[in-house]
Amino acid sequence: MSTSNSNHQQRSLKKRLVLQVAGFVAIAMTLVTVLAALLFSGGLSNQVNELLKNATRSSQMLLEQRIAYLVENTERLTKNPFVINGLVDPDGRQTYLPKLTESFAAGRDVVSFVLVDFDGRPVFQTIPDIPDYNLSPELRTALARGQRTLFIQQPENQMVIVAPIEYYNTTQGAVVAAFDLEAVARRNRPHDPQAYYKLIKQGQEIVSHNHDAQTQYIKHQLTSSDETPLLQALGLNLEIGLPEENYLAPVWRAVLRLLAMGALLILAAIFISAWIGNSIARPILALYQRVKQADQLEASRCSPVGTGDELETLALAFDQRTAELQKTVATLQEKERQLRDAQQMAQLGNWSLDIASGELFWSNEIYEIFGMDPEQFTPTYNSFMGTIHPEDYEMVKHAYDEAVTNNRPYEITHRIIRKSDNAVRYVHERSEEVKDKTGKIFRSVGMVQDVTDRILAQQEVNAIRHYLQNVFDSMPSILIGVDWMPESPTGIVKHSVLAD
Repeated sequence: MSTSNSNHQQRSLKKRLVLQVAGFVAIAMTLVTVLAALLFSGGLSNQVNELLKNATRSSQMLLEQRIAYLVENTERLTKNPFVINGLVDPDGRQTYLPKLTESFAAGRDVVSFVLVDFDGRPVFQTIPDIPDYNLSPELRTALARGQRTLFIQQPENQMVIVAPIEYYNTTQGAVVAAFDLEAVARRNRPHDPQAYYKLIKQGQEIVSHNHDAQTQYIKHQLTSSDETPLLQALGLNLEIGLPEENYLAPVWRAVLRLLAMGALLILAAIFISAWIGNSIARPILALYQRVKQADQLEASRCSPVGTGDELETLALAFDQRTAELQKTVATLQEKERQLRDAQQMAQLGNWSLDIASGELFWSNEIYEIFGMDPEQFTPTYNSFMGTIHPEDYEMVKHAYDEAVTNNRPYEITHRIIRKSDNAVRYVHERSEEVKDKTGKIFRSVGMVQDVTDRILAQQEVNAIRHYLQNVFDSMPSILIGVDWMPESPTGIVKHSVLAD
């Protein structure tokens, strides 16, 4: 049974050591691999985001340039003599203006062209149904201040440019050109066919192209700024997105390759750490076996173990400590034997009582005093009280309770019924209380001495004294002189008898 437990402990130590070393290495390698994968993935994602940001900025600048081109051409048109004459020449509005506006609209995504006088009334238009621009504050600003304005016409989502017509430094009217904003933006969309773009004004989508609500995108939105004054005047922000699965797929493939390499490194590290754990455990287990043998064989030594390091020093320390312990154990055994002999000669035993549990410890001499078999009897406070002579029970209980309550030593002589032969024996008890740090009593320790012979001898002396007293009382004419001698068996020595 001991050999089986020993082998189990050896396997357990070796297993724990190998598992701890291998586990630590595996965890460390896993953390390093995961951290490297995260850093690598973050780096690639940042590159993709940076590319997307650059593509968005490039598209924004191209859109700004396209709008600037349309604004410039519209303003240039206001300086054309035919356009200026069109304000006052009805025949010209029928002959040369249609051709002029057709030429202007070519390749410029023009939806409509309207020529208005200073009062904002249209004098020429390319389509029959046009918005009432006279109600537009941008038109009134352009006519009143002679400044070009542009705005988004909703819900048609058209970009409208209002350019004033000046003649001799006086505003005479204005050209109102409406452009298809989606067509204008489409000319500057990203080259990637899977990318989407949006034009957003005050959080609302004005133009959206190639966007799928079911697809996850990596996206970037640029707010118009001083670098894009025309887009800023229109209040347009540009957003471009790329499908996440297509552009993160290379990232994930690279991460998976890195994780696979990390897994191989982890396996290699586990095998190496297992070998290291075995090499560390081997001398420790050898020392363990020698320590076990030293417990069983006094001549067995733990050193040397052959490592030449701190483990070797530990083995030497085990040998020194084992020698000291063996010497100490021998001394304690001798003192214990002497104590037993002394208690046996004095018929004295010691006991200890746990107040909380009622568990009672007896030395061997107490078992002999009470006539109990240590193998068959478990001492407790209640079992001890059961051995007390019925006539002394209350006296003993009261004395012990009062000693505990009043925190004073307990000392009493009383009778017991010895179990082995039901004989009445006299015992003298004395105890003191042991307190914890809070001052609470948690244990009683004391001694028990069989004083039966002394009590019986005293009773015999008392009987002789009583007998002599009766003799003296019945013989009044005789005077007997006696001395009390302590060394005499009865304490009495007769000296003389005097008669009347």
